[in-house]
Amino acid sequence: MVNSYISARYSLPLSTVPPELRRLSEDIASFNIIRGVYVNDNSVRNDFHKEYERALKELESIKEGDTKLAYTDGSVVTTKSSTRMLSSTESYTPIFQLDDAGNWDVDNDQLDDISTARS
Repeated sequence: MVNSYISARYSLPLSTVPPELRRLSEDIASFNIIRGVYVNDNSVRNDFHKEYERALKELESIKEGDTKLAYTDGSVVTTKSSTRMLSSTESYTPIFQLDDAGNWDVDNDQLDDISTARS
């Protein structure tokens, strides 16, 4: 669950898990455990639910880039590159007009040149 949030901004796997991510993961895991154990005790469950909701809000903040992750030495975790490559076949014109069956034949001189170059 944590990876799905942070993978939007950071390349995974991280070389070291930042303490904040460890804490958020523990809060989420604690809620899931308590939810199953204390089904009838809403007061305990509500306390952990607040921590769970807070953890999700923090993960959303990390995902959106509002909160930066840092390692224990204080260095900031490097984010993914924002460079995007786009490709389109719009206005594409084939170089050799291969759609025309008349252009499928290969010139015999060209075949001879290829054969000579390989020997």
